[in-house]
Amino acid sequence: MAGTLWTPFCGGFYQTLSPVMGADQAVNVYTETREVEGSAKSIFMFGTPGLKLFGTVATQGNRGWFSQDGRTWTVVGNTLYEVDVENVTITSRGTIVDDGMMVSFASNGAGGNQLGIVGGGQLKVLTLSTNVLSAAISLPFSNPVMITFLDGYGLINQEDTPTVWFSALEDLTTWDALDFFARSTASDNIVGIAVTKDRVVALGSKTTTQFYNSGDADTPFVPYPGTTIQTGLVAAQLLGIYNDQAYFVAESQHGQRRMVRLIDTQVQTISTPPIDLFLANCSTLEDAEFLIYEQGGHPFAVLTAPSSPDAIQTYAFDVREGIWHARAGVDVTTGQFTRWRARGSATEFGTVFVGDYANGNLYTLDLDYYADDLTASTTAELRRQRTAPYASTMPQWLFITEVQLLAQAGVGVGSTEPGRTPLVQLDISRDGSRTWIDCGTALLGRLGQYTTRTIWRRKGRVRADLFVLRVTQSAPVKTAWGGLVLDLESGTGQL
Repeated sequence: MAGTLWTPFCGGFYQTLSPVMGADQAVNVYTETREVEGSAKSIFMFGTPGLKLFGTVATQGNRGWFSQDGRTWTVVGNTLYEVDVENVTITSRGTIVDDGMMVSFASNGAGGNQLGIVGGGQLKVLTLSTNVLSAAISLPFSNPVMITFLDGYGLINQEDTPTVWFSALEDLTTWDALDFFARSTASDNIVGIAVTKDRVVALGSKTTTQFYNSGDADTPFVPYPGTTIQTGLVAAQLLGIYNDQAYFVAESQHGQRRMVRLIDTQVQTISTPPIDLFLANCSTLEDAEFLIYEQGGHPFAVLTAPSSPDAIQTYAFDVREGIWHARAGVDVTTGQFTRWRARGSATEFGTVFVGDYANGNLYTLDLDYYADDLTASTTAELRRQRTAPYASTMPQWLFITEVQLLAQAGVGVGSTEPGRTPLVQLDISRDGSRTWIDCGTALLGRLGQYTTRTIWRRKGRVRADLFVLRVTQSAPVKTAWGGLVLDLESGTGQL
């Protein structure tokens, strides 16, 4: 295998039950492919965005975002804020009961000039023209869970019931005791609701049914024939919509958790066995969270499970590529991977906003920012790491003559280290990723040194079927990898 370009280096997460069979990991890097006939460069990896501080509003964690018609709102702790990206201002619009859980938003836009927020067991309504937030709206039911909007109606599902309530037309403050519909095609309670195309999707704990607006003034919403499916939702906050498809964490009839997407009436599993194992190992999913955002031509469905026993607790599904990768922060004290801080998302004028799960920081996801801000003066390392697939299934001995990372060089920034002279670390495992050997660093190139080769030489002998490579980039510079060139020679003898 002399001087072979090894493109399988570019890929995602697939750690199997036994690491000797599959130890693939991609942390804070994602894959992109291009289909151009005859192109020599068709697959690469780029760095995920940094968390660039936009502002800080409180000490409590973020609870969700909403954006529409050039306006953006977020709830942090017990306060609703409006975020103005153009003027870089953050303005309080009132208070919401803080139960620590994510809130749900829906707006009736120009028709009703209202924004509804469900959180802490209450519904409050912001009048968009006056920016006045109402007191808790009097409802003919208790424990509202989620709010959505369709055909002039606000819709809310009631906790631990099969019931969805609908508001008066274009008025989120008025709810009649007779204005509701309930599932009759299945016996399980509704966990969450969403709108796709012209339908209300009611996701129960075991099954899902879709409803449509029949036009009847008294009972507008009726079941859409043939749409009840045997797949349910684990928790309300584990549901998101992208491109008229519902993405959610489901539990099968046999109790197996998995990530799926609903395309019309077809359920497609998008999680892999390693993602299913990650979900199964969580002690609970009641504190798990889900967000969807799009950037750089890639839509990402991002799942965070704080009750996972693993250091890495966030995995993102790239809808464009159909590949999973991990997101993580770095603990400034221990240097170990830790939970990704982002919580909730909204996009305004191409700017993607997220909050922080633990404090009042508001961030933008910035592909040209190579750190995670903790405060206005403190940043944390944004570490990129790729653990490659196994190069061979054959138990033959090889000499590692040379390993070269095909990376964009000459990306050094600033006048201080580590940005000025960025380095990349190589580690090798000879025992199926059980232990790792430090193979040192290689240059990525100072600013303008565009022909720098990121290369390691003479790294000893390995058994091909137990040989794993791991590349780590911690320098706060651009990350663009195009694969590895491996120069391996056949050998004999014992390690």
